[in-house]
Amino acid sequence: MSDARLSAATARHRVRIMKIEFHNIQVFQALSRETPCFTADLYVDGVLEAYVSNRGGGGGNDYHFPPGRSWATLDAIEGGVRTMGLKTRIELDGVTIELDLDLELLSFLALS
Repeated sequence: MSDARLSAATARHRVRIMKIEFHNIQVFQALSRETPCFTADLYVDGVLEAYVSNRGGGGGNDYHFPPGRSWATLDAIEGGVRTMGLKTRIELDGVTIELDLDLELLSFLALS
């Protein structure tokens, strides 16, 4: 295989590692029913990307964006998280479940 083709093949399999952090986490136990009720700031590589919250009623997270950020930015981050192929194991009632990590699951793990 030529060097150019080898480089192209290698480039397709490279994964960009992102530093994902949740800051200013506030959990509201009294309002947490089916999911944790919380607010947090989502940072990626040191940049504020979104304000994340959940009302605690079982639905998904809500995202609000600072100026210059949008759903497109969040979709790119989510795609990067999936590309990394990260997994976590959770034990429920003696059964171990392996889950692929996404931003939603990462936010709940950050609360614990």
